Amino acid sequence: MYLVFSGLPIYLWANQSLKKLIMKKLFIRKILFLTMISVNMLLLTTSCSSDDNDDYIPGGNGGTTELKSNYFTVSANGKNYVYSNNSSAQPTSPGNGFSVATFSSAGSDFDNDYGIYNMGSLTVSYTLQGEGTYSLVSDEELAAVIIAENNEKVISIHAVLGADGAALYETIRSFGGTAQVTIKDGKYHFSIENPAILKKSVSMGENGVQMPENVELKMEDVYVR
Repeated sequence: MYLVFSGLPIYLWANQSLKKLIMKKLFIRKILFLTMISVNMLLLTTSCSSDDNDDYIPGGNGGTTELKSNYFTVSANGKNYVYSNNSSAQPTSPGNGFSVATFSSAGSDFDNDYGIYNMGSLTVSYTLQGEGTYSLVSDEELAAVIIAENNEKVISIHAVLGADGAALYETIRSFGGTAQVTIKDGKYHFSIENPAILKKSVSMGENGVQMPENVELKMEDVYVR
């Protein structure tokens, strides 16, 4: 997968350069944080409220459609917020043994009760190791696995919550958590049955500041549409 150089100094230099390249590509998500918020706000300009039911699912017909798959749930402050994957981007592979896919709720129907959590987006970066159980890690930890070339199954997840003020959350290995990966029709499908803890790393506006330091994430067969 990588060019192999002889000599420890050259090897370390090459690894550091590669790590910097990988980290630059991974952290582009944080650089684009404000852009993601702007897109969320644009999507909300066409939104409307249609139901006050706590079980309301954004994007569902009539506001009460039960989703069988391709949605994620964020738990914050004792309440669950369910987001259908109404918009997703084709996974991109930087050519360094991992890929990136994005998923977001972009429906036109939102429940008033969702308040500052009226938008949800995920960015999933993962090693290309096929089906199985993947450990949830940070961007730095994902980069370390890629450099080590140890074929470990790991995933780094970022979640953006809100639009008119928002917060960016991310996974880290020390918090534990795993995701189940299956491949159907050549697409990676992600599921997290036991809630995974994500920590807040960036906040924007008053609403973002109000959001808790940690949230829990579940995924139900989420894949690129």
